[in-house]
Amino acid sequence: MKIEKIVIVGGGSSAHVLIPFLSNKYKDISILTSKPQLWKKDITTEWHNTDGSIKKIFEGYLTIASNEASKIIPDADIIIFCMPVYKYNEALNNVIPYINQSKKVLLGAIYGQGGFNWMVNDIRKKYSLLNVKAFTMGLIPWIARIKEYGSVGITYGQKSVNVVAFEDHEDFAKYEDFLDTLCFEHFGTGKFKQAKNFLSLTLSVDNQIIHTSRMFGLYKVSGGKWNKLEDVPYFYRDYDDLSAELLASLDNDYSKIRNKIIDLI
Repeated sequence: MKIEKIVIVGGGSSAHVLIPFLSNKYKDISILTSKPQLWKKDITTEWHNTDGSIKKIFEGYLTIASNEASKIIPDADIIIFCMPVYKYNEALNNVIPYINQSKKVLLGAIYGQGGFNWMVNDIRKKYSLLNVKAFTMGLIPWIARIKEYGSVGITYGQKSVNVVAFEDHEDFAKYEDFLDTLCFEHFGTGKFKQAKNFLSLTLSVDNQIIHTSRMFGLYKVSGGKWNKLEDVPYFYRDYDDLSAELLASLDNDYSKIRNKIIDLI
């Protein structure tokens, strides 16, 4: 599948890692962002060891940064959302009216929870864009952070296996080279596997139950107040038994809901 232009929508942590990775194979990469003036042409990602030392630097190049969808969306072959889930619907309404109707366009999200495919389908009907096909990843393929906004990202490594769902199942094979560029080509692991449907990704709520149970655990221990900054526990490093028990309990409740849905379909 020939890919000429990729547009990233949103300037989150994942965008700072994605641009250098994509630049390994694709030469026309643009970003639609509310802060185009803060983005440089040269984008780098530092692969850090656990002690903070740099293991490797990935270099990339940005063709253009713009806050005007009309300038960069019409030529896009692939559009990737890199933003919080709650912003997806607003961004879709901003992007979809400018998509080229004369060719197939792949529209996806780096983080696939929240019913992204339902949003795409709803807005696609509104504009009669049958050429737009959705895809989404189950989770972000690697840990991503921002070191310098608009220029330097950080990754601490990748997932050993990644999952993706395509609206057209045959697209998984057609876009295999593209998927490898997102992770496998840079780390030697992190190959993508195809999910049978989008629902299996939407119902995978890892972060939602981890974050809420951990925050409640912190509240139960301290009341959510600390005298000094140094006393504030690390979210993961200081994970305690109470938070783990709360997470297990929440996961059990969620599993009951998920299994019931599976029984019904």
